Amino acid sequence: MVGNASILTREREGSLKDIGGAKSEYHELLRALEVVQDALRRLDRLQPSESTCSSLDSIKYVALSCQYPLNDFLAGIRRYDKTLGLWAKERPTSTALNKLKWTFRHQNRVSHLQTYLKIHVGTINILLAEYGLEKLDRVSNNCEASQLRLEQSIEATRSTVDGIKDKTTAQVQGAQNFNSVLTRLYQVILEQLSAPLKSLVNLVSQLHISSQQIYKVLLEMRYQLPLDTRCTFFQTPYLFEDALGRKYPIPSKFNFELMQTVIKGQFLRMPGYRQVLLGNYELFKTGNSQQIVSAATHLRPSTAITMAILLNMPITGSECYPMPECHSTQCEKGQVGAGLGQYARL
Repeated sequence: MVGNASILTREREGSLKDIGGAKSEYHELLRALEVVQDALRRLDRLQPSESTCSSLDSIKYVALSCQYPLNDFLAGIRRYDKTLGLWAKERPTSTALNKLKWTFRHQNRVSHLQTYLKIHVGTINILLAEYGLEKLDRVSNNCEASQLRLEQSIEATRSTVDGIKDKTTAQVQGAQNFNSVLTRLYQVILEQLSAPLKSLVNLVSQLHISSQQIYKVLLEMRYQLPLDTRCTFFQTPYLFEDALGRKYPIPSKFNFELMQTVIKGQFLRMPGYRQVLLGNYELFKTGNSQQIVSAATHLRPSTAITMAILLNMPITGSECYPMPECHSTQCEKGQVGAGLGQYARL
């Protein structure tokens, strides 16, 4: 880009001698110098790397040396934009005067600037070539280093793959050997356990048949057994024995008053009903007749209770308790009322 701008500048040197073409030559020179200026700015924006810092500094120094005179020259010719510029107004007298000034005053400056730029552009091109060669050499070195690392990585990968292949082959061989051992072991176990297993199967079959037969017998026995009325209560009932020797359950959830009601109902139209109706009887625990059962007594389920009717105290000691199958002659004073006694239970 810098070389093209210098060529354009050199070609326009001869054309500036023609006064009639001063306006067009001015435009072309201005465009060429702006191109050179833009190229120099681009060179100044290059970012150096660690290895090319000195070369790039030299390029930027030469480019900066070109920018100062170029900027001064462009600032000096900007005053001709009113008459020679692209949007200049046509004023014959002032236009012709400015064309003459442009032709005769700036011819030497253009030639001097052209020579100056040519020398520095050549220097820049040489430095750019060196810079490109340095970068190319650095890229080549990086490529060689990358290639070397890649070859080393490929070699390491190949070694790893070979090792894995060897291990896989050994593992496959070991698996095959283990499979053959398992096959032989299975055959040996099958031969040794075949007969016992058959016997065990036959035994299990016989046990199953026997279990079915036993189950059928148990079902028949279940249907033939009478119902167990003890399981009809939520809790185990009291085992009650009345004064006539009858035993029947009383629900354990009944309190003392309900128990008395049951006793009265059981003695309805039975011997001793009058004494029961008058309350001439006592309740005590079967295991210990000294533990009298009353409304304040706390009874547990399944407690055995015995009832005794209180009779008049006997006159002679030969009298016995009138309950059937009881021949007790030992009469003690009762707790219900005076003159009433209770016979000791034999």
